[in-house]
Amino acid sequence: MFCLQIKALEEKYAHVQKVPEPHANLSEWWTVYDYGFDTVRKWPKHYKPVYPEDRRRERFKVEKAEFKAKRKAARDVFIANEMAGKFLFIFHMTN
Repeated sequence: MFCLQIKALEEKYAHVQKVPEPHANLSEWWTVYDYGFDTVRKWPKHYKPVYPEDRRRERFKVEKAEFKAKRKAARDVFIANEMAGKFLFIFHMTN
């Protein structure tokens, strides 16, 4: 009985065009605000957009890594100069 009802419905609506499922972020107002409703509506269901805050977060991550690398290089130079200065001072004291 149930199978007959399903078959009848399938035959009844066979001419109706199937539409893809909407993207999950269509209901997120920030996404619709950033990209626009028509743009988000055209996204496939499994599309992974790059959001502005993700781009900003990635840029800050790179900038922080560059800052840390410069700071480490400056620290290493300072430590090397300090050690050279102490050894030079100790060398002059012993001679």
